Amino acid sequence: MTLPEKLKSGTQTEHAQLEKQLVGKMKAIRGTVDYISLLKLFYGFFHPLEKEMLNWLHKGNMPDVEERRKSTEILNDIRALGGQTESMQESDSLPPITSYLQALGAAYVLEGSTLGGTVIAGMMRKQLAKEDDGGLSFFQGYGENTREMWRKFNEYLLAVQSPEDQEIVLTAARDSFLSFKKWADQYA
Repeated sequence: MTLPEKLKSGTQTEHAQLEKQLVGKMKAIRGTVDYISLLKLFYGFFHPLEKEMLNWLHKGNMPDVEERRKSTEILNDIRALGGQTESMQESDSLPPITSYLQALGAAYVLEGSTLGGTVIAGMMRKQLAKEDDGGLSFFQGYGENTREMWRKFNEYLLAVQSPEDQEIVLTAARDSFLSFKKWADQYA
């Protein structure tokens, strides 16, 4: 079994728990203020986690690392919708990231969010009765390049060969899903 396959099966429970919670929040959105709150929830987890990951992910081991940062897109969406971005809450219960392998496991969770993002963007466009895509760039991921960026990310995962290293990546991915759920639980 390849590492991407192990990650998909090995995080299935944690992924489903987080997804159920987030989909519930998304279905409850009734206007721009609610949507901005959802974006702030994502920012509050993605931004501090990205900062930790960047200690270990760099152009030397992930040449497209800068393209993969999501928190900037979230900020841009909040601003495009007229939301305030000063003094936003950020999670203080992040998964431990003390190595490249742990950063890769966390990146699996953030990168995976781009795959379902286009569905979420469509859902938000409908719920907000939006005629345009303003404020939806985060959920649109890499746009038409989303599948290609996911394929490239899988190449980074496939390079991890030893079972011990794969287990570190898997544990970090599980911890990242659990930390995100904990953050979403406490986010007001």
